[in-house]
Amino acid sequence: HSHEFRPEVIRVTDGVWVAVGFSNANAVLIEGERGSIVVDTTSHVEDAKRVKAEFAKLSTAPVRAIIYTHSHPDHTGGASVFAGTDQPEIIAHRLFVDRVPDVGRAGRDGGDQFGSTLPDAQFINAGTGMEFGRHPAPTGFLPPTRTFSEDRLELTIAGVRLQLLHTPGETRENIAVW
Repeated sequence: HSHEFRPEVIRVTDGVWVAVGFSNANAVLIEGERGSIVVDTTSHVEDAKRVKAEFAKLSTAPVRAIIYTHSHPDHTGGASVFAGTDQPEIIAHRLFVDRVPDVGRAGRDGGDQFGSTLPDAQFINAGTGMEFGRHPAPTGFLPPTRTFSEDRLELTIAGVRLQLLHTPGETRENIAVW
């Protein structure tokens, strides 16, 4: 994983890019007519700053919305960086706010599976990222400003028609963005 996930921004299709390798989770930029949408915000402030700088090469449009796919810290930790002074709507499933966003070991039983308790001399990577769960970094988490409880939410943000689909899986509050 350490070599496979080199930091890069990949064009998915017109107006959609994904930043991989900058953090433990990807971040997505969707460019609309009147702004942009960020899906997931990386693990923490420093990773988010790096991704935001790369996204700024593609779009300088204000961020109109941040969408959290679920509550794990690798998806929510950089929100304040992407929000900046744009005051975007922050969207998640209602079940997201029913739980405290996970920190540290991502709220998982068996969190040691990521090597978080290994001595530094024995730690290579966590499989999902270089430092997952080992050294907590400054968080830029912002709470959702809009939630939905249904199985689907259809909306238009910055001229982009979206469907947010409740897709329980890794967590009960998971959503997919279409």
